[in-house]
Amino acid sequence: MITERKLQEVTGYNKNQIRRRRQNHWVEGVHYWRDEAGTIVYSNEEILGWQEMTRGCTTREVGAKSLGMSTVAEKQKPSLSNSLKLVVRKPQESESKSSEMNT
Repeated sequence: MITERKLQEVTGYNKNQIRRRRQNHWVEGVHYWRDEAGTIVYSNEEILGWQEMTRGCTTREVGAKSLGMSTVAEKQKPSLSNSLKLVVRKPQESESKSSEMNT
C-alpha cells in the first residue's frame, strides 16, 4: 500500500494521469481504496501488474482487462504475417501495349 506521492515516483505518472487511470481503468478495492482517514492509497503490485498487462493494448482492451474481461478483438487478433500481404504482378502484354500507345 503506497500513497499517491510514492506512486508518482514509482510509475512516473503525474497527478492528472493517476486520477484519469483511477477513473477509467483501475478498480477500487483492487488497484486503490480509501483508508479510514479518507486518503486514497494504492496497491503498487496491482498497478505494476496492470502496467505490464496493458503494454501494446488499446484503451478499450485495457478497460476490459482491468475488469477481468476479454475483448472480441483480443480473441480475433490476427498474426502480423496473416494481416499484411504484398502482391506483385507483371503487366500483361495488352496492358503494356496500351500504355505505350497513350504516350
